[in-house]
Amino acid sequence: MNPYKILDVRENTPLHQIRAAYRNMSAKYHPDKNGDSEENRLKFFEVNEAFKEIKIEVEDLYKFLGLDKDADPQAVTAAYNKKQDEVRIKIKNKDPKAEKDAEKLRKIHNMVVSEFIESHSHKEW
Repeated sequence: MNPYKILDVRENTPLHQIRAAYRNMSAKYHPDKNGDSEENRLKFFEVNEAFKEIKIEVEDLYKFLGLDKDADPQAVTAAYNKKQDEVRIKIKNKDPKAEKDAEKLRKIHNMVVSEFIESHSHKEW
């Protein structure tokens, strides 16, 4: 199943909102807090797996920029701008990978760069 649907967020949701949704749902279904039913255990597991999947995706997006997930906001912004220039050249040259790379950049902007703009600080996972 789609990890974003499990956490009830859109795919382009900023990271801090994804983390908040994860924390809320994790607390809601935690077997120690809300009854140790099979349903709660399964939902709790599903929520945790969804968040892990999104974290891996975000780490892959950082790698696409040539960075690790602990990069500071200035490094992310600089790498994003550089990659954006590279993708523009690919588009101009009709490179078949250009659209896929452009989609990754849109996702990076929505999930990562917009968070830096909004909060002016990088938050740890």
